[in-house]
Amino acid sequence: MDLPATCGLSISTPVMPGTLNSYFDVDLTGCGSGFDLYDGKWPGWCIDYLGEISLGSYVMEVYSSLYEDLFPQHVTDLGIRWDRVNWLMNNLDWYEDQMDPDEYFYVQQALWKIATNDPAFVHANTIPPPDLPVPDGGQLSIDMYNDAVDYGSGFVPLPGYWAAVIFYDTDVTANPRTQVIFTMVDP
Repeated sequence: MDLPATCGLSISTPVMPGTLNSYFDVDLTGCGSGFDLYDGKWPGWCIDYLGEISLGSYVMEVYSSLYEDLFPQHVTDLGIRWDRVNWLMNNLDWYEDQMDPDEYFYVQQALWKIATNDPAFVHANTIPPPDLPVPDGGQLSIDMYNDAVDYGSGFVPLPGYWAAVIFYDTDVTANPRTQVIFTMVDP
């Protein structure tokens, strides 16, 4: 996977949901040419439950989930099981008949559960869609988490599948610390 070392990332549209059936949209700039990641709008997902991100512009370092040995220490310290994240994002079709129209919400809840390795985890700042009766994503997000644990351990997306591309804020002095987020790219 060919990625730029850094890029500009902005969040300018309301979150939950983004326009790409994701948790939010990210606009990337300055990617350069010849990369698998390019300028434009991409689906964005949260994975770092301890950080914060809001509307605005950031300069982000870019990392492939396929090369965890290249992560900065903070991203490594989060302990995210990227194999499970990649498995879930490549197998959302397993849940299609159960999610519509609030797919983004169930997926984001499952991602928080993967990030914490806790099927009961509910992020306090996640606001469910008004028509969703289960604010934690309910059994569906727990099923997604359990399936990612059962089937995703050791999963490596091949070309034609999707791999998480991680964005890490280069401003390490930000307070509160900027959340690590990701999108998906075909390696």
